[in-house]
Amino acid sequence: MSLSTKTIITSCLLSILLWNACSMQGKRDGYTYNKKFGYYYKLLAFSDTYVTAHPGDVVSVRLAFCDNDSDTLYDERTIDVVARDEQMLSLSQLLVDLHTGDSILYMIPKKNIVENSFIPDVFWHDSASDVHFSLMVSAIVDSAVYADQKKERALWIQAKRDYETFLIQQYIKRTKEKFTQLRSGIYKRVIKQGRGNYLEIGDVTSISYQGSLLDGKIINHFTNLDFTFGAEYQVIKGIEIVLRTMKKGERSKIIVPSEFAWGELGSSDGSVPPYTPVVFDIELK
Repeated sequence: MSLSTKTIITSCLLSILLWNACSMQGKRDGYTYNKKFGYYYKLLAFSDTYVTAHPGDVVSVRLAFCDNDSDTLYDERTIDVVARDEQMLSLSQLLVDLHTGDSILYMIPKKNIVENSFIPDVFWHDSASDVHFSLMVSAIVDSAVYADQKKERALWIQAKRDYETFLIQQYIKRTKEKFTQLRSGIYKRVIKQGRGNYLEIGDVTSISYQGSLLDGKIINHFTNLDFTFGAEYQVIKGIEIVLRTMKKGERSKIIVPSEFAWGELGSSDGSVPPYTPVVFDIELK
């Protein structure tokens, strides 16, 4: 089984385990101190397998970052990291000699993490002196095997994209509608021209939209949404891209490839399957 497949299968279970792990943290009770790098750690679970991460292996890990005081889970992700035996504190260094299934809690001085660019894009609480996070190893593969798997997956994803393009072209041919393909790959047909201004990041705006699949199945009936343009998690990426091309008052029909919709996982409610293009009738108020 590939590294990416294992990660997808175990992600839900790992999310629950890591959230519970964060909630178990005390100040330093039960932790072991690492003198070389100056951090505390606690082993939550260990594996009975003999798959060990050696320098150069690619390790898939589930990380969960918690607030120091409230134990609130504020960042969670699965990433692939090359294990390395380094002389400085790093995530790569922490992975050496771990086993598939191992789960560990860490308390690391924020000063050490920031100076060494431990995981630079994670939001750190300004008031916290330590960073609390859980790490669970979900899979370990040799770097050469990982490279082959990555190539295979890239080919598989490209095949999915090509098939999506075929389905979209069949839809356009069937409906006999004239769409313009944007540079992003999204298709757009203007129904009503707008007369207002283009949106800018931070503008509070309102849209009305309805989504459907290429076979006509409605995934949501016309809905009004007020939101701040550019804010995260308000609309899918495809809608945000198209809104940049619309003036206020414009109504358009768009076809969004899955890459800019719900991607390889599909929607959480199951209405949009994985790798499925979505059609939207959208109006910028």
